[in-house]
Amino acid sequence: ETVAVSSPASHGTVGPARAAIEEPAGVGWGSLIHALLEFAATDLSATRADFEAIARWCAADDSGLAERVPAALDTVDQVRVSDFWQKVTAAEERLTEVPIGAPWDGQVPPRLLTKGIIDLVLLTPQGWQIIDYKTDTLSMDQLVLEYREQLWAYARIWERITGRRVAFVGVYSVRDLQLSGDARGEAFTA
Repeated sequence: ETVAVSSPASHGTVGPARAAIEEPAGVGWGSLIHALLEFAATDLSATRADFEAIARWCAADDSGLAERVPAALDTVDQVRVSDFWQKVTAAEERLTEVPIGAPWDGQVPPRLLTKGIIDLVLLTPQGWQIIDYKTDTLSMDQLVLEYREQLWAYARIWERITGRRVAFVGVYSVRDLQLSGDARGEAFTA
């Protein structure tokens, strides 16, 4: 059986936190921002016109989202001048939207394969860093609590795949332009 990383690494949150994610901009906005940040990390010299072309293509089938393209471009511009983005551009290697998968249940042969897509993986002098972009309206502490198990799963799978320790795994709140502390630690925010 194949399951998403978010299934065995259950978020455990229901109610108000989930409702905050389902705001009017919702999934379409998050997908648009993810696509633009993926493009930004793969083409560090991209211009606003380049981003607009990508955004218009991504929003072509959704008139409501198309109206929000200027706001999406402004958001990505803010991310690209943040301290976080300096870390992204300085990385030795930048991998985006990385599909991963690994046996999850410890059975031989495995009966459960978990898979997911990591938003951003950076190779830095400190080691691999895994970052998950979030456009949710939740606070940083809520985001880390909401996605902590998923992030831990990403780190465990990445370590299995690469044979190298993950130095950092966290959330980048696009709304707050803030990177969390390591989600595996006791202190959530940096």
